[in-house]
Amino acid sequence: MNGDLEIPNNGIGFWTNRWYWGLPGDTIVPNLFDIKPQYDAFSAWLETFNKVDNAKLDERYIWITIYGEVYVDYGYFGFMWFVIYGLFSQMLYRHISRGNLSVYAIYPFAMQCNFGWYSGAAIGTRATLLCVIIAVYITVSNKIHQRKEMI
Repeated sequence: MNGDLEIPNNGIGFWTNRWYWGLPGDTIVPNLFDIKPQYDAFSAWLETFNKVDNAKLDERYIWITIYGEVYVDYGYFGFMWFVIYGLFSQMLYRHISRGNLSVYAIYPFAMQCNFGWYSGAAIGTRATLLCVIIAVYITVSNKIHQRKEMI
């Protein structure tokens, strides 16, 4: 690498928070912090190939991995992403050990991300967001069921 590679939407948390971009209202939070992504999610992904080619790198070796995404988003502070993610994974494991049913909806994505670091920050996808919604639903349903049993 000779320093010529410029990945689209770098430095704004775009790649590790892909689940957010493209949702309705995805400009509300960025406008609060004066963050303006240059490309939408799909265009940014496509543009990475052009940027690799423009930097005279071999396009067969597109560099985006979980480590690359975190570095592009946070620079050398990216290690904090892994610390927070590790604490999150540990918290999920402890809840599963206690039999908390709602965590089962989220934990597989956390483990897939742990074992899939060669690919991307998969914990930050819309599928994960859907699993969080499912987990909240299960938690609320369990609370309602427990209250009905008490009555």
